[in-house]
Amino acid sequence: MELTMTFQGLLSWDPDLFSTFSLPAELDRGTVINAILLKGTDRCVLWPDPEAMRGALAAWSALRMPAWSAMASALALEYEPLENYDRHEEGGWKDQRAGDVKQTGTATSETQVAAYDSSDYEPRAKETNTPNLTTTDGTSSTRTFQEYRVHGNIGVTTSQQMLESEMELRSRWNLAEMIADETVAEFTFGVY
Repeated sequence: MELTMTFQGLLSWDPDLFSTFSLPAELDRGTVINAILLKGTDRCVLWPDPEAMRGALAAWSALRMPAWSAMASALALEYEPLENYDRHEEGGWKDQRAGDVKQTGTATSETQVAAYDSSDYEPRAKETNTPNLTTTDGTSSTRTFQEYRVHGNIGVTTSQQMLESEMELRSRWNLAEMIADETVAEFTFGVY
């Protein structure tokens, strides 16, 4: 049997073939469409009518959009691939003072003792320091809120293992290629 109609052939008839094909915003439309055309080069489309195929592509891609969007969001997350521990804590207030505190004034201290034959205390010694106690505060204080972030590797997995996992993830999970593979599998068949 001879190959009759491909995605490329339909696109030649109808340049708007993929105009209603839904894709996550994170993906480049041209890249996905080119991948579909490339992967479907040697496969026949199920519907050789461009209008019918456009409608089928629109309905099917709308059905797949929630899954594709979730995958796109997951793959776009920002994280440190070599860290497996990241905790953010709210802190407390931290007070800082700068400047001098000076005291001037009189301070008096008195020591009293009780004699062996008396029940009352009597003065034994009295010290007087001059001048009058006045506090001069030339300080300024600032109050800042502290936030804490604890992150790094907790030691369960080595950095090398995490790097290998990251590289494997990025090589296996190319969303544009996954969508192209799904589309070709859904709308084409092989001719042998």
